[in-house]
Amino acid sequence: MRTGVIEPTLRGRLTRLILEARPRPDYMLRHLMRVLDAVARRARETGGKPLLGLPPSPLAEIDVSMPPAVGVHEAIRWPLEWLQTRGLTLAKSASVSIKQIAPSQPTV
Repeated sequence: MRTGVIEPTLRGRLTRLILEARPRPDYMLRHLMRVLDAVARRARETGGKPLLGLPPSPLAEIDVSMPPAVGVHEAIRWPLEWLQTRGLTLAKSASVSIKQIAPSQPTV
């Protein structure tokens, strides 16, 4: 979404996954397909402009909710790396707030 570019093989892989998935994941994957279509449509309509722009400055605050059994370092390592690969950076003095949730509580 940030780059406005969809990898050509992604639709094919996602379509195969949709065909193999059970009903609930199937619904979620179809929604992902609609998101990818929206990104591609926006890129066509705007000459490649991304759907979501970068924030004006590095992120200064991040809230993390996780089950108590998960190690903090492992729980936030991947999301922070993911943000960095999308061009989103953290301010050096960023505040990372971690809240433990009950296992039955949804993580959003």
